[in-house]
Amino acid sequence: MNVSGGIVVRLARFIGRSQLVTGESGSALIEVAVVSPILLMMVFGIVQFGVVMNSNVTLNDSVRVASRTLALTRGTADPCATTATKLRNSAQGFTPGNINITVTVNGNAYGPSWSPSCSGQGATMTSGADAIVLATYPCAAVVYGVNYIPGCTLSARTTVRVE
Repeated sequence: MNVSGGIVVRLARFIGRSQLVTGESGSALIEVAVVSPILLMMVFGIVQFGVVMNSNVTLNDSVRVASRTLALTRGTADPCATTATKLRNSAQGFTPGNINITVTVNGNAYGPSWSPSCSGQGATMTSGADAIVLATYPCAAVVYGVNYIPGCTLSARTTVRVE
């Protein structure tokens, strides 16, 4: 009995040691635990970059629409207010109060403001003159609570000829 018991004990010790040294159970869990935060940060960073790029495209399109409106508002009482309203309405998903709009008519800049006014300038707008619309909007690229682009401000500017 002593001999067989000793063999069993030695065999158990040998198996136990070999699993500790060469066993791979749980290593996949450790690898996932180490790699997943990095992978998730990269995925969320890509998504956040896409959101910022979408906001940039939206702002550029809104400024284009607003500048086209400004070019066609010659003769109206307040072309800047009409332009600003058009820009705010076309900038879907933006907070209207955070959009700073500057409108340049007849060489005079009105703004930056969320609603610039140039009352009386519509009647004096010259056909063929430049009209400029500039808009800025704050953006944030926050991933896991870290802002990777602090002070980020999107900006779009369009110059059109008054018709």
